[in-house]
Amino acid sequence: YFGSGIYDETLGFYVPSSTVIYNKDRYLRRTPNRDGFMDIDHDRQRSPGVTRVGFFGDSYVESVQVPLETVFFRQIPSRTTANVETFGFGISGIGTLQSSLIYQRYASEYDLDVAVYVFVPNDLGDHFERIQRGRRGTLTPPIAADLAANEQGFEVFAPPPPDELPMRQRWAMRLK
Repeated sequence: YFGSGIYDETLGFYVPSSTVIYNKDRYLRRTPNRDGFMDIDHDRQRSPGVTRVGFFGDSYVESVQVPLETVFFRQIPSRTTANVETFGFGISGIGTLQSSLIYQRYASEYDLDVAVYVFVPNDLGDHFERIQRGRRGTLTPPIAADLAANEQGFEVFAPPPPDELPMRQRWAMRLK
């Protein structure tokens, strides 16, 4: 479904922009919110007395395999006495680097009180340039990183925006 995505220049990769139909186990239709995540649209303005919690991660947060109302972060408000609003910022195949970029982009925009990174074992390899270069899966985001002997400890490899690539490479990026 990333072929139907829209390129987000700030993030450096595609986010879903149209309805997704998941059919591995059963047919399930999910529609991304205005920001490209499989969650509801949230008001930018916080309601008084509400604690805002954002969940960041890969397919575990995105959860296109189940109906939205059964996703773990959508169930939290009804299972607690606290006044909580939960946000899902997940995209299949992303790792720590991409989640960090999403956090930097949306945490202040939605005035989040808490950020939770949902870590799974394959996340360590999901952002390394050497590993990404060898993948040809449909969910692989094009931005990657590698360890480096610099102050940050890593170097980011961001490909040029699709508009700056030849047409055949634009399609290849959309299919990664």
